[in-house]
Amino acid sequence: MLLNFLNERYSKNYPLTFQICSLFVTVINNVLLYLRRLMILEDQYKNMLEELAEKKEKLKTVRPSTALMKRDEHKIKLLENNLDQALVRYNEIQTGNKRLRQEIDVMRKEQRNQLRVNRNLLLEVEKMGE
Repeated sequence: MLLNFLNERYSKNYPLTFQICSLFVTVINNVLLYLRRLMILEDQYKNMLEELAEKKEKLKTVRPSTALMKRDEHKIKLLENNLDQALVRYNEIQTGNKRLRQEIDVMRKEQRNQLRVNRNLLLEVEKMGE
């Protein structure tokens, strides 16, 4: 529009002036175009920063911080240690129970043998008494 106006008025009388003006108008148009592009990019940049902040917040809720992870790892180690100690105690108790069962079995055999001996002695005593 401005270029048409300048073309009508000055192109024939002042060719150099017209060329400078047309170049100036072209430069101005390009600057305005780049300013529009810059504004669009700035808007996109702001939107991306907001989106990045939102995603970081979501990530914090989904993934715990390293301090929480270390605390949980420490708790896990303590619980594993307690479990190992309990397992050792359980195995010791199982071993003791096995040994006691064997002793009980031996005592039962001894009791059966003693009862058999006592019966035989009672029978011999009865036979002698007759």
